Amino acid sequence: MSTLTVLQLINYAGKGGSEAYVRKLTERFISRGANVLFAYNEEGPLCQQMMTLGVDPVQIDMKSPLDIAAARKVAALCKANNVDIIHCHYARENYIALLSTLFYRKPKVVYTSHINLVNTRLWKTANQIMGRRNAAIIAVCREGQRLLVENGFPPDKITVIYNGVDEVKQNILENKADSPVRREFGIDKDTFLFVTLTRFTPEKGTGFLLSGVKALKDSIEPESSLRFKLLIAGDGPQLDTGKEFAKLHGLEDDVIFAGYRDDSGNILQAGDAFINSSSSEALSFAILEAMSAGLPVIATAVGGNTEVVTEETGILVPYGDTEALRQAMLTLLRDGAAVARYAANARRKIRERFNMDMTARLTMEVYEKALGTGIEEDTEDANK
Repeated sequence: MSTLTVLQLINYAGKGGSEAYVRKLTERFISRGANVLFAYNEEGPLCQQMMTLGVDPVQIDMKSPLDIAAARKVAALCKANNVDIIHCHYARENYIALLSTLFYRKPKVVYTSHINLVNTRLWKTANQIMGRRNAAIIAVCREGQRLLVENGFPPDKITVIYNGVDEVKQNILENKADSPVRREFGIDKDTFLFVTLTRFTPEKGTGFLLSGVKALKDSIEPESSLRFKLLIAGDGPQLDTGKEFAKLHGLEDDVIFAGYRDDSGNILQAGDAFINSSSSEALSFAILEAMSAGLPVIATAVGGNTEVVTEETGILVPYGDTEALRQAMLTLLRDGAAVARYAANARRKIRERFNMDMTARLTMEVYEKALGTGIEEDTEDANK
C-alpha cells in the first residue's frame, strides 16, 4: 500500500507536554517510513523542533472551533498532500479538522485529549454531535477517558494510550557534585535537592508548593543536619508572585527560581526528588521524565497522577494539603532507603509501561484501525 501520511494539527506550537508528545510521535513515525506534516496557529518552540526533524511547519489561522476558513485551509493542505490521518490535540483543532472533511473527505480524524476538564452543557451537546465524526479518540489516562465520556464523546471511539517518554540510559550521577546544575547554583552534594519542571500558572499549584516549602523549613530549622533546597525550572505569569512569596517568608536561600530551561535532563540529573504540585493533570510528561531519570516523585492525587505515582514510586498528597506535602518532603529528607527504593521502581515502571516506543506503536495501531488496514513500516516493531 502507499506510504502513510499524517498531519499533526495543534493550535499553539509551544513548549509543554502535548508539544513533546507531537514531537516524539513524529520522530517515531518518520523512522517507520511515514510522511508527517505539521500545521499550527500560534508559533512557538515546537516549530523549530519540527524543522529539525525535516518537517516544515504550516501556519493556519484558527480563530475558533467553528472557523470555516481554517477548515477549508486544512482540507486544501490535506488534499495537496494526500493526507490519510489528521491527528489533533485540543478541542479547537479537532472541530476544525472534522469540519475540513466536509471539503475533503479522505482523511480520518484522530483526537488526543491532553487535559482533564469538565465541559459546559453546550460543549457536551456539541461533543455528542461532532464526536461521532471522529475515527478515534485517544485518552492519555483512565481519568481522561472517564471525563471524555462525561463530556459527551462516544465511549466506543475512545482508547487509552498512556503518554510515554524516552528511557534515560545515562546521566544518572553517582556523585551529585558532578552535576553542572548544582555547580551553576552553588548546591553542594550533601544538600537534598527537590526539583520541579512547571509553569507559573494557577493550575500548576506553585503557590501550594511554596507554602509546603515554608512549612518544611519552619518544622526542621532546629534539625541543622537536614539541609534542602527547591529548584523550580519554569516561567509564567505568576513567576513574580512566587518570588514575592519567597522574599516575604524568608525562602530566598531555600528556593531557586531557575526560569525557563531547555536542559530538563540536567535539572533532573541534579535532583534527589521531583515534586508535581498541580491542581489538575491529565498525565504529566514532567513526572514521567523525572521517573525515567530515577527520581522518586511527590505528586498531587489528581487526574492521571494517581495512575503513574504509586506507593512503589513515590508519595501522593491531596492538592492544597500543606501538611501532607510537608510530611512527604520530610519523609524523603530523612529516609534514604525509601528514596533509593522509589527511584529504582520508577525507572522500571517507565521501562515497562510508560515508554515512548510503546506509545507510538499503540498510536499507529489506532491509525491502522481508523483506516481499516495495516500500515507498512520500514523498521521492526520496537517492542519485538
